[in-house]
Amino acid sequence: LLYPQGKTDEVFTLPESVKSFGAYAFAYSKLKRVESFDNVTELAEYLFAYSNIEEFPKMENIQEIAPYAFAYCNNLKSVTIPLKVDKIGYRAFWYCKNLEEVDFGEITTIKSTAFAKCISLKKVVLPKTCTTLKQYAFSHCKKLESFDGSGLTSIGSWAFNNCKKLESFNCNDLSSIEYNAFENCVNLKK
Repeated sequence: LLYPQGKTDEVFTLPESVKSFGAYAFAYSKLKRVESFDNVTELAEYLFAYSNIEEFPKMENIQEIAPYAFAYCNNLKSVTIPLKVDKIGYRAFWYCKNLEEVDFGEITTIKSTAFAKCISLKKVVLPKTCTTLKQYAFSHCKKLESFDGSGLTSIGSWAFNNCKKLESFNCNDLSSIEYNAFENCVNLKK
């Protein structure tokens, strides 16, 4: 259910029998990498929250990134979302302050505050499969300069609130933009 928080190991290999986790399973751990997610089909809330994880695990059989799963993972610099994942949960990557690069796979929905306060994220390119951004999805991403969401049909309230460096935004199929979606985007030119 829970990886011992006092252990000082940096790498852990999951036993083949593990298919799911309890909440906080690796939270606050000193682990930098966890391997062998081959049999895992679902993630728990706060799975790696506040941990030292540096490498996003290869998890090819999950369909959703759980709420808070990687919140406050300050050593995480890049993420590759598995192709089967269609939703990124509430605050899944909230305040990953060193996250610079995300490959979004084939997601359809980014839920509320999923990437809020990812202050090192500069560029976002969503797949055409992604149609929905919920409220505050990328709010307070201080370095975000460009955003390509050509498949989006709806953007939630305050989705880009305080993204002050955002200069370009590309989207072709929007049918709904909720209030204050671009509040304080003072450099948005295009």
